[in-house]
Amino acid sequence: MKKRLRLMLLMSLAITSQVTSVFGSELATNNSDFIELPKPTAVYKETRGGSEPAIIIEEDTVVQEIEMAESRQSKAVTYVEFSDTLTSDMNIYSISVPAGQYIQVSMQQPADKNVNYDLKIGTLINSNTIGVQEQSLYGTYLNNYDTGYNTIDESVGIINNTGSTQTYYILVTSEQNLSSEPFNLKVALSTDIEAYETDESIFDMVYHLTTFGTYVGRTLSTPIDRDWYSISIDEPKQLYIALKEGGLNGAKAEVYKIGTNNTAQLIDGEDSIYNLESGVYGIRVYSPQQSFSETTQYNLQIIDAEEDKASRVTISQLNSQEGTDKYVTYPQGTYFRATKWLEVSGQALNSLGQPIANKKIKIEWTNDSLSTDYSSSRYTYVDVYTDENGMYTGRVQLNLAAGANAYYISGVYPVIHYYDMSTVKVSSVDEPSVNTEETVYLFAYSRY
Repeated sequence: MKKRLRLMLLMSLAITSQVTSVFGSELATNNSDFIELPKPTAVYKETRGGSEPAIIIEEDTVVQEIEMAESRQSKAVTYVEFSDTLTSDMNIYSISVPAGQYIQVSMQQPADKNVNYDLKIGTLINSNTIGVQEQSLYGTYLNNYDTGYNTIDESVGIINNTGSTQTYYILVTSEQNLSSEPFNLKVALSTDIEAYETDESIFDMVYHLTTFGTYVGRTLSTPIDRDWYSISIDEPKQLYIALKEGGLNGAKAEVYKIGTNNTAQLIDGEDSIYNLESGVYGIRVYSPQQSFSETTQYNLQIIDAEEDKASRVTISQLNSQEGTDKYVTYPQGTYFRATKWLEVSGQALNSLGQPIANKKIKIEWTNDSLSTDYSSSRYTYVDVYTDENGMYTGRVQLNLAAGANAYYISGVYPVIHYYDMSTVKVSSVDEPSVNTEETVYLFAYSRY
């Protein structure tokens, strides 16, 4: 028996508008800093084991029909989202998929460690039997996401390559217990299909990345698109893994390992730095905010943190209340003079002289004219991060000068300048021995 299920379009607020990438396909091809994705090689496809199952539909089974709604953002995408509860071992939904379109389905089960729901999709192989073609079989493992604790969402995708419109059946099944709380189901149809699809779950990873760098060439083409990559670690290693700036707004990269019972366990990374033991890991690229674009490429960056340490930091410019060119000559020499605040700009470089992105930089200021008895007044600092070009800028608020030094300037209107001697020091937080410093005059006041 079929029951028509009318679904409200929920995406108008959840999906952000398209953005223009500063890394277009031409740049990705011609710039040696970027790595084109390798040819796909199956990594985990075979680990699910055996042929896909066949599901018998009992005579009294209710099959709910899904009606899609057109996206307000893209004519290439239709999308629906709804919640439902599982009161038996299985819920079945049917959907009509035109020829050549890609259907993606994502299901978030209730946040209950004692419940395990799976997701399957297939077509009829006879009047009452569904042949499952793709399935997502994660075991339940509660990861700590920004939205709270929950298991990873089950996700599947399949391209209708039959040459005609087909009815696909989406199955939400219980492998362990039921919950009175609802699950959330999201369905997207797209005519914009990457050559790399379908890799919607960790068990469908087809890209094994062996070279560290910045990978380009892929998009998140629907609100629920998930792209997966695998990396192998031979020995414990610290890696920086994140999406490089300039890609799709709201997208992010997460790192998982496969645990017992097919669980996908989220690896914590502080500031996108991951301390990984030897083994195989999955990297998921997706947008929690459901941002998507058929044209904006994201840029996946993987850097060996141990090999990409800062070996030099520079100070390229000092700025304060009097401007960037306020260098004055007193008896101690010609140095920059600051008042009230000091802004420092510069760059972090590796041993090859290349800029290092996302490096934590400490800017410290010390009033050398004050003794350590005035420690609260003589020292301040700020931490900042380098951008994609290794550049940093940070501002420290300066304490009042004591006027420990005086310099008499003769002339028609003689004046005495009172000032302190101070030092600004810039260092890499991870490599404190990599630092540079400059002398700065801290102006106190003048007396005529």
